[in-house]
Amino acid sequence: MRRFFILTPWILAEYAAGYVLAHWERLPPVMAVSFFHGAASGWSAKTTALPLMLGLIFALLGLLTAILWRPERLWSRTPVTLSVTGPSVPARDEQGLATQLKVFLATHFVLGTGMALALIRVVDRNLG
Repeated sequence: MRRFFILTPWILAEYAAGYVLAHWERLPPVMAVSFFHGAASGWSAKTTALPLMLGLIFALLGLLTAILWRPERLWSRTPVTLSVTGPSVPARDEQGLATQLKVFLATHFVLGTGMALALIRVVDRNLG
């Protein structure tokens, strides 16, 4: 199940990138990139907006995938605390690590798919 939630945003992001490239010639030079109550409220050049959006999507997915792929490396270091009796190493909180992993997985899935779908919608709105 974890693999599904990691790979789905990547597949959708690749589809969004292909969708942008397939419709690149038909897009206007200045695109509406934000909408408020259905009306365009922000504008940007397509040569700036689309590469920026794709770059943000892939950078976010890359960062979160790196965290999710090898989570044991992220939390392998246990902090050492100093007390009156000397240094002590607290017990590793496996339940807390599992909860953090679920939060990262949900963030990865929701942000990755949401940003890719938003990009597809922006392209559709500018096509007509």
